[in-house]
Amino acid sequence: MSETAAGVRRWEPVDAVAFGWYVLLLALTLLELGNLPRASLFLLAEAVGLLGCLAVPILARMLPSGRALALRAVAFCVLVPLGFEIVGRLVPYASPVSRESWLVAADKRIFGSDPTHWAGETEMWPWLTEILQWIYSSFYFLPIVLAIRLAIRKRTKALEDSMLVIVLGFYLSYLGYFLVPARSPYHLFQYPFEFEGLFATRWIRATLDRLEGLKYDCFPSGHSQIAMLLAALAWAHDRTSFWWFFGPIGVLLPLSTIYLRYHYGVDVLAAVLFAAATWWAARRIAPLPPRDETAGHRAA
Repeated sequence: MSETAAGVRRWEPVDAVAFGWYVLLLALTLLELGNLPRASLFLLAEAVGLLGCLAVPILARMLPSGRALALRAVAFCVLVPLGFEIVGRLVPYASPVSRESWLVAADKRIFGSDPTHWAGETEMWPWLTEILQWIYSSFYFLPIVLAIRLAIRKRTKALEDSMLVIVLGFYLSYLGYFLVPARSPYHLFQYPFEFEGLFATRWIRATLDRLEGLKYDCFPSGHSQIAMLLAALAWAHDRTSFWWFFGPIGVLLPLSTIYLRYHYGVDVLAAVLFAAATWWAARRIAPLPPRDETAGHRAA
């Protein structure tokens, strides 16, 4: 891949990852074309994704490196959620047999019981529920926080690496939804109580339900996987933020997914494996930038 005068390559690794993902979605759609209701909408969404993947490197090549990086960041804020929506609607047709029973059985074998019932028969700690609900919801902003931290410090290579890891992590987690299609425990099972929290828990849960809807998106826990990857990226590129923010979030957010009944315990264990596979694959695609260029060992 040749460099342009502005120092921007025609195709970055993250561009190729995204393009390959949408090609895979298109292939799966074509395989299920006869079964899909309103199949034209799937094809249209995938065409938009493919065009976006092609347009980004073309436009980025015309821009200085900083603006090209910003363009990619904005584009993937659209392309990744678009891929999630397509997957959520495609999984029931491409993988029509739900596998919640597998996950319940795995939890009982591994943990000896159902971890989503460990909160007990009543909500004993509304303050804990409130804290964990906010931590769970922080997932939607965590990549932005890391990006801002790295941008302020002008760590361009670290930003490029982080974008590759996170985009690849999302797409690999979506593959898991096809392999083991399953819905969240709280969508399926009766519990002794509904979480209330102290202030905003009920509103946050209702808002997330409206935004995400009912999808077969449990295995692995994408929230846990991305939180772990962000913690790893913070360790590699911004050590200060690892200690005061991303490290604790990388532990607490996965726990929140089980406590709040969004995920089975085995989903979080799978997220560890998917995060490790993502990191390994990212390192095969592009090596970790030299620490003297991007490390976070300097004072924040």
